[in-house]
Amino acid sequence: MKRVKLFLLLTGLIFLQSSLFATDFSCNFENGATDANMWTIVKVVQGGSWAITATAAGHVFSFDRGGGFGENLISAKNVTMTDGVASADIIMHDGFGGSATGLLVRYVDADNFYMYRLNYSEGKVQLYRKVAGTFTKLNENVLVGGGMPNFDKVYNLKIKVVGQTFTCFLDNVMQFVVTDDNTTLTAGTIGFRVFDQSVSIDNVLITSVDAAAVHSVEDARISIFYNKSAQKIELRSEFAISDICVYSVSGRTICETFNNGFEQAISVSNWCNGVYIIRINTSEGEIIRKITKI
Repeated sequence: MKRVKLFLLLTGLIFLQSSLFATDFSCNFENGATDANMWTIVKVVQGGSWAITATAAGHVFSFDRGGGFGENLISAKNVTMTDGVASADIIMHDGFGGSATGLLVRYVDADNFYMYRLNYSEGKVQLYRKVAGTFTKLNENVLVGGGMPNFDKVYNLKIKVVGQTFTCFLDNVMQFVVTDDNTTLTAGTIGFRVFDQSVSIDNVLITSVDAAAVHSVEDARISIFYNKSAQKIELRSEFAISDICVYSVSGRTICETFNNGFEQAISVSNWCNGVYIIRINTSEGEIIRKITKI
């Protein structure tokens, strides 16, 4: 969701070979019916409805359960995901016993997919596999501080898929890593499963990874700060920075800077709202970060 002027979403990826960070799918629902048409409504409980709605911060894709209870599914059209990083912002508007909302990857149909979900009633994030209609819980983690998720708060769900290894994040903090021995689901689209609650979804993104070239750097010694008053991104690294390049999601170069030090500031005052990719070349390789300016 568009929480602040600039919301940093860390991808947690480092490219040790030179490679372009590719965006396979992006949807922030600012294009109205065009964005809505990117999704197939698979299943809706009686009384429920999906619609693009306006908020003070921008447009979102909302599900209003309309007093109904049960499973609601949507899937992205014309998308095939094998390996990659999928992420989305979700906000829960109500919750009951069993309420949960999940990001689906390798979605084939309503009975076959992986689901990384935020479980309201249990106060956990959970990874499930559903094959031939049967759910299997692969792992879970209790929310920091315990308790249930807050209503009307933005949570970012992100899952990195490389082969049969799934790395799950909540608000860019790694929750767990799972390697699944089941190879039934190897490719599919993405989607969402909403159960017993009303939610809003925003900033859906899939980015590519090369399993042979990508290594996890969840503990990378590099930080990105947003100086709101100065309208700048400030980077600080324990690795020597050689150059920084910023791309739009379509691959267009926005800016490029060269640096032989450990700090860099980039002005964003003239950037249009939207998603951008920052590629940082350091003495240890390339670090890729994703930002959304609102």
